[in-house]
Amino acid sequence: MTDSPDTLSSIEYAVPEPSKIIKRLGTDHRKLKSAKDKMNLHGVSKAIRDLRQHYEQIEQTWRRYIEQQETDVTALQNKISEPEYRVSLESALRKIGIPFSGAFPNYDIPPFRLSIDIDGCLAKLSMGRKREQSRNLAPHLVAEWVSKKYESLINSKFSFEQLCKELTIAYKYISGEKWGNPVLVKDIYRLLTIKPEAREAYPETRYIFDLSRLLDQYDIKYRDEKDENIEYVFEFTPHKQSTKNYTVVNRHGIEKTVGNITIRKVEN
Repeated sequence: MTDSPDTLSSIEYAVPEPSKIIKRLGTDHRKLKSAKDKMNLHGVSKAIRDLRQHYEQIEQTWRRYIEQQETDVTALQNKISEPEYRVSLESALRKIGIPFSGAFPNYDIPPFRLSIDIDGCLAKLSMGRKREQSRNLAPHLVAEWVSKKYESLINSKFSFEQLCKELTIAYKYISGEKWGNPVLVKDIYRLLTIKPEAREAYPETRYIFDLSRLLDQYDIKYRDEKDENIEYVFEFTPHKQSTKNYTVVNRHGIEKTVGNITIRKVEN
C-alpha cells in the first residue's frame, strides 16, 4: 500500500514522542512533593531515582526524536518529487473544478500560473509580476488556496463597457479609422500598455483573461457613449500565423483561439 502524499501522517514515526516521558516526569515530581510533605524518606529517594531515570530517557529520546523529524523532512520533500504527488495534486485541482493545463511542476490556470518549487518547498501563484506563495504543499490545500484566488478573480467586477471602449479606441488608432479591417489583438494590447507602468499594472495574462470574459458574450456590441445612434460590433477570429494568436480559456475550461479583432461601425 502506497502512503498518501496528501497528509503529514503518512510518515511513520519510529521514535516515541517526548511528551509521553514528560508526562512521567510530571508524575514523578508530584510523587516527590507528596513524599516530602509526608516526610517519607523512602518515597523521596525512590522519586529521585525515577526522576533521574526519566530525565536520562528524555534526553536520549529527544535527540532521537529530533533526528527522526529531520529525516522525515527529507522524506516529505522526496514525496513532492514522486509521481504520486503530481497525480494527487492534479486530482485535487480537477475535483475542486479548476481548469488547468501544463505539466508538473508548472501549470497554467489562466490568468494565473501555478508552480511547485520543490527545492524551495513552496507553491507559487503568479499573474504577470504579481506573485503569491504558500508553504502548505498538501495537494488538497494547494487546490483550495488556488481555488480561493481563482474564484475571487472570477467573481470580481468586470466592466464589459469599459473594455469595449478601450478596445474601440485602440482599434480606431491602429486601423486609421478603417472600420471592418482586422487588427492584431496583440497590437491592441501593446498600445493599451505602451507605458511600462501600465503593462505592470495590467499584465498580458490578465488581458487574455478579460478577453475570455468578453468572449463569453454571444454578441459583442458596444454603443458609443457620445452618440447613441452609433454601435460597434466586435468579431474575434484566429490569425493564420499561430504565433500571433492567443489561446483564451473561459471558466469552464473551453479554449478559443483569437488573433484578429474586427470592429464594424454601425450607424442606426
